[in-house]
Amino acid sequence: MPSRALSSCQGPRGWLQAIALATFQVLPGCSEEAPAPRAGPSFLFVEIINVGAVQAQPGAIMVMAGKQSGLMRRLCVNVQSSAMQTAATLLLRREVDQDPTEYANIAVTAFAHLDGQEAVSPGKEFPCPEVFGNAVPLSSQGLQTQFCRGDSRRVVFYVGTQCNCTMLDDGGTQCGCTDGACGAGLSLANQPCKPGECCQLKINNPCALDAAYQ
Repeated sequence: MPSRALSSCQGPRGWLQAIALATFQVLPGCSEEAPAPRAGPSFLFVEIINVGAVQAQPGAIMVMAGKQSGLMRRLCVNVQSSAMQTAATLLLRREVDQDPTEYANIAVTAFAHLDGQEAVSPGKEFPCPEVFGNAVPLSSQGLQTQFCRGDSRRVVFYVGTQCNCTMLDDGGTQCGCTDGACGAGLSLANQPCKPGECCQLKINNPCALDAAYQ
């Protein structure tokens, strides 16, 4: 599928980003709610909440999204002054005639600062830097998920959260999940993941996610 120009808009929940992908696409337009379930395409509402970080407050994020067998597309967002609030939203769409078993890959990386973020206000997208230089990631979260067929579901990423932190001999800390997503997606008990919780790396039961249109 040929690539489309990106577009964004400001709305009650933040922004919706329009990108076209071979298996699913992110829908354009501002809407407070995702579409109600109906026969046809499946939708995944991705909500990114900035909870802050212990050592540094995220100022920008880079989101990568794509299908399992295809290329990842990336976008960057200024998330300054949005701690404990929804920083960004994406609406992913899978067409009814696409393979229902294929997974979508979603990854969110938080930075204290990225070049270019000063040009836009918090909650707005800006062009990702071609070279990241000295921009060191504060945290990185990623998961794979299928779509709940013919329905709309919500997956939440708590950006800036930390999991399983231990003190190192040099006085620093080491955090992370051995085999899971930190603060994103579904818990091992198929409940919405909480900040600081290690959750499923691959979501095989996407219908267990919260309804997107509540």
